[in-house]
Amino acid sequence: MINRFENTLKNKNFPSPFRHEEKGLILSDNTDGEKLIKLLRRMRRFNPVPNRADLYDGGFRDLKVEYIIEDPVFRDSARSYIHQMTDVVAYFCRQKFEPNAYLKKKGAVNYYDNLGNILNTKVSRSGDGIVRR
Repeated sequence: MINRFENTLKNKNFPSPFRHEEKGLILSDNTDGEKLIKLLRRMRRFNPVPNRADLYDGGFRDLKVEYIIEDPVFRDSARSYIHQMTDVVAYFCRQKFEPNAYLKKKGAVNYYDNLGNILNTKVSRSGDGIVRR
């Protein structure tokens, strides 16, 4: 996920009038904080990313993190509107693929599709803003 965020910043794929100056900051839930800080710091020094097999003959590239400007900032999700909204979007994204009976009955399985303009559709080849493995 950190690599995806880095690539989105690097390739100027956020819809913004300030694309030429984009840098990022990770606002994370207060879980495994030290582990995340160590990972990000290591990725700034050495970040081996496997090559796409369809373009290259295996191997990897060292794509150091450069566009994330600071260590992650941690917040308690119970006290952060941004984290709560992110949880809602993630929940409805999952319901798009695995809807529960209640949401099917109420017709809320299409909630994610209604987000339209706020989704960054450039992050995936499918164009729906969902990164699949």
